[in-house]
Amino acid sequence: MLDQKTARDLIPLVNGPDFDELLLIYLTTKKEDAYRVLEQSDDEVEIYRAQGQLYALKRMENMRVEIQTIAKGT
Repeated sequence: MLDQKTARDLIPLVNGPDFDELLLIYLTTKKEDAYRVLEQSDDEVEIYRAQGQLYALKRMENMRVEIQTIAKGT
């Protein structure tokens, strides 16, 4: 988990005007790729990796809120 100091250091990054739009485009593309693997793969290892990738990508979608919350100390 992030500590409050690190979260404060990251505030300028997540509050940038283009950050949300560009990050969401990137994450959406990566999620589509992972879902495609889930739909088409017969290999258990590939399926598990795609599931883990989706979990990480969803966490990244919530990064702004998480950082702002931690930085505020609430």
